[in-house]
Amino acid sequence: MNNTLKNIKNGETTMAEDALVQMLLEVAGGAVADERDVELARAAARWAQKVAGWQLHLHNSFVVEREGLCFWILGNRTEQVLEIRARITTDGPYRTHVRHRIAHLGHGLDVLAGEDLIPARFCTLGRRALDDHAESLDRAADELWRLAHLPGVNEGEGEWYDWELKIRSATLNMAADRARAFPRGELAVTS
Repeated sequence: MNNTLKNIKNGETTMAEDALVQMLLEVAGGAVADERDVELARAAARWAQKVAGWQLHLHNSFVVEREGLCFWILGNRTEQVLEIRARITTDGPYRTHVRHRIAHLGHGLDVLAGEDLIPARFCTLGRRALDDHAESLDRAADELWRLAHLPGVNEGEGEWYDWELKIRSATLNMAADRARAFPRGELAVTS
């Protein structure tokens, strides 16, 4: 198990927040694909507790009541499975709704978002898509910059053509930086 699981208790989070992050880490075998996922999981836990009213059940599972349904979210660390059980009435038995094998902490967040138990803003898929988009923008900017410095590129295009390429390149770099910064800004608003 890695140090992230051991260092969850930092004095700034509540027991329920720690429990959700720890549960997700345990079912993932302690695997964290991206260290930013720990901060994202903590923010999701704060949202779940403060906004959605998740209740810590026992020490490692959660009960969520929503629109006449009651969900029980629990982790089975020996099988590395996140199980979501549901019941329609408060008196009936829980039935297994889904069981997902969890590869890493972010995957656990993606599963909870996919089951509509937490908002999509806590899903890692969007951040990865924005990272890929930012990388594409940077590559396009590099290509424009390279073209601006090739001899004979602006022949017949006017004297300002190489400056236009440089400006477009800088604009693409700025767009890439904004795409990378967006998840951090979104997370700051939700925390």
